[in-house]
Amino acid sequence: MGEPKRLLLLCHDGGWDRLYQAASAAATAASTGWRVDLVFYFDALEKLLDGRLDDFELASGDTSKARRLEETAEELGTRAPSRLLRAARSSGSARVLACSASLALIGRDPAEIDGSIVDEVIGWPTTIALIGAADSTLYL
Repeated sequence: MGEPKRLLLLCHDGGWDRLYQAASAAATAASTGWRVDLVFYFDALEKLLDGRLDDFELASGDTSKARRLEETAEELGTRAPSRLLRAARSSGSARVLACSASLALIGRDPAEIDGSIVDEVIGWPTTIALIGAADSTLYL
């Protein structure tokens, strides 16, 4: 049997909908044997580091739409992005990576990043290599 397929998720947007999609894709791919790398940037990175992946905020700032989304997600029993991301990582097939430039631009010190949240801080050369190695890349 060959190497597992690889999925790369580039997580830029901090909206709940995008974070949910990224975490859901990561959990699904990891559970089916894919190797998954999630690279977090800017708003998505801030939410990850601050433990706010599950906040029902949308990038558009539309609070009424966010409230409706939250109500519907609760009615459907939708798993929270943080829970999906934990499931993906606990499979041993998914890694969470932080962009070094984004960390600097949001005023975070890479030395203070919690290893239980981020597996590695990387730059563009590593990201480009991950793009080249991925079978599929999604930008969220």
